[in-house]
Amino acid sequence: MAISTPKWAYSPALDQLRFFAATLVLFHHFKPFAEIPAGATGLRYIGDLWLQHGGVGVSLFIVLTGFLFSMIFDAGRSPVHYRLFISKRALRIVPMYLVVMFLLMAQIRGSWTADTLLNFALFQVNAGDRMSGFGNEFLPIGPIWTIGVEFQFYLIFPLLLAAAPAHDWRKIAGLVLATLVFRLLLGAWTLGPAAYYNIYHTMLGRLDQFLIGMAAAAAYIHFRDRISAGLGLAMVAGALALLTGWLSVFGPLKYPLNMASFTVEAILFAIVIAGFHAAGGVRGRVGRVLAVLGAASYSLYLLHLFVGAVMLKLVGQWAPDLHMANFPRTVLFVFLPSLALSLLTYFAIEKPFIALGKQLGPNAPSEVPAQ
Repeated sequence: MAISTPKWAYSPALDQLRFFAATLVLFHHFKPFAEIPAGATGLRYIGDLWLQHGGVGVSLFIVLTGFLFSMIFDAGRSPVHYRLFISKRALRIVPMYLVVMFLLMAQIRGSWTADTLLNFALFQVNAGDRMSGFGNEFLPIGPIWTIGVEFQFYLIFPLLLAAAPAHDWRKIAGLVLATLVFRLLLGAWTLGPAAYYNIYHTMLGRLDQFLIGMAAAAAYIHFRDRISAGLGLAMVAGALALLTGWLSVFGPLKYPLNMASFTVEAILFAIVIAGFHAAGGVRGRVGRVLAVLGAASYSLYLLHLFVGAVMLKLVGQWAPDLHMANFPRTVLFVFLPSLALSLLTYFAIEKPFIALGKQLGPNAPSEVPAQ
C-alpha cells in the first residue's frame, strides 16, 4: 500500500543546518586554529578536528539538497514537472551565481572570452582550476564549484527520481554501490592528492550523497510517526559522534578510506538531517534567527572566501601591527563582514527572485502552495 506524506512545508530546521554547514566551511577555509596539537584532548581536539576537515560542510549541503527534493516530491510518488522544476531552481541560484560571474568578469576583463562565458552558461565551473572552482586563480571565488555540481544534479534529478524512486531501496543502493565502485577504481588508477580532490569536486564524488539524502527522506516519511523529538536529537548526537570518530582516522590521501569518505559522510549527515528535522530544530527566537541566517547561507557560502580575503588584506595594510589571536581575527574580519554582506544580498538580490519562483506555483502536489 502506498504511503502518503502530509503536505511538505518550509522547515526551519533545514535552514539552520544550512547555516551550520556554511559556517563550518568558512572557518575551515580561514583556519582560525593551528594544526591539532600533539596532546590535544576533549573539546579542543574535537573543535580542531572539525575545522581541519570542515570541507565536510559541502557534504552536508549536498545531502540536504537530496533530502529536501525527495521530501517535496514524496520520495518519488509525486510527479516532477521538468520545466517548472528547472525554472524554479534557476530563479533560486542563478542571481547570486551571476553576481560571482560579474565579479570575475570585472577582475579578468582583458582575458575574458566567449569560452569563459560558456563555462558559466553550461555550469562547468567545477573544472578549470587544479584545486578548486573555475576562476579561483584570479579571484577567491572557489566555492562556486559546488553550484556547477548542484545544477548538474538538477538536470538529472527528475529522470533519476522517475527511474529510481527514493522509496525503492534496492535501486538507490545499487546506484550508490556503483558510484562507490567507480570511485574506488579511479582512485586506484590515480593514487595521490589528485585522486581525492578531482573526485571531491565532481559528480563522481557527490552523486551518492544526493542519492543518500533522497533515501533518507523516504525513510523519514516511512518512519516519521515513530521518531519523537527526543529520538531525533539522539540520532543527531549519535551520528555526530560517529562522524567525529570517522574524521579522526580519515585522510584525503588514505586510499581506500578517502574514496569511501563521501558515502560515510553522507550516511551520517542523513541521520543528522532526519533527526534534526524530526526534533524541529532550534526553537524560539534563537531558532528564528538561525533560520534567517540559514536562508542567507547560499550567499554566505559563495562570498565568504572573497570577502574574507579582501578584509584580511585591508587589515594587513591598515593595521600591520595589530596583534590578535587567529580565532577572534577570523570572527571579526571574516565571519561578521561575510555574514553582513550575505544578509544584504539575500534580501536585496535573492529574495525577490525566490518570490518570483513561488509565483510559478508549488513544485508538487505534496508541497504547500506559496501564500
